[in-house]
Amino acid sequence: HLPLGLLCKALPAGPGVGAVSQREECDHARFMVDVLNDKTDGLFDDLLPSAVIVLNESHQGCVQGLVEGALAQLRDAPNLAALGADLPVIGPSCSSDVAEVTSTDARAARDWPGVSISPSSTAPLLSDGDAYPNLVRLSSNELTVATGLASLVDHFAWQRVAVLHDDSVWGKASAHAFMSAFKERVPEGDLLNCDELDEITGACAVSLDGVALGETRDTQFSLAEIEAHDDDLTTYCVECIVSLLRTLEEQGARVIVLATQPRVAGQIMYQV
Repeated sequence: HLPLGLLCKALPAGPGVGAVSQREECDHARFMVDVLNDKTDGLFDDLLPSAVIVLNESHQGCVQGLVEGALAQLRDAPNLAALGADLPVIGPSCSSDVAEVTSTDARAARDWPGVSISPSSTAPLLSDGDAYPNLVRLSSNELTVATGLASLVDHFAWQRVAVLHDDSVWGKASAHAFMSAFKERVPEGDLLNCDELDEITGACAVSLDGVALGETRDTQFSLAEIEAHDDDLTTYCVECIVSLLRTLEEQGARVIVLATQPRVAGQIMYQV
């Protein structure tokens, strides 16, 4: 028997349009485990022919402060803990959550050296194998994405660009990568909503890792403020969102690069 934990952004069944798309990664993983465990269906029957994967899942959300408890729940599950070994997990998916449980300090505090296979975390800082050991990521990081996006902006000759990002690990890293690529690709370009640029990278200083967490200024907004300081996915600070959009409108923004969680992006688009 092979124990495997599965950290999911959404519960198996839940309210809200976003829940379906947020379940996709975990549903794919569950399907593949079922295929691998079925030794008679003609699909990958020669892979792990004498092993059965024992799977448990736990709800980790996405940058909602749930991932530590979700991992602990998996490690304490009777059908996984009884098998021994250092539990490997699929997930987390979101960069902030990945950083929270796979950093060297976090692993030492929890005595958990297990492998984490993250399907969609893309913050560049997680590429440091010494700082985040036993982490496998399956998506290209934001440096690749940012280069492509800056090329698109250059192609359409967009000289005046605004950026809006949340203060999560991914939000800051995604925005920072784009702004650096934008300044390199379009040297005369104007970043409309930033009063303080980082001299080295050309990105807005507020987007640097660990800077101004919880603050709303320049290109950054506080994720906690927008989500009304809760994790229920239903309550949002509409006034905060409208204020952000009005500020961008006053600055004459017509091209806006948005880097935030899908659930928040949906609320912002709704107010546009």
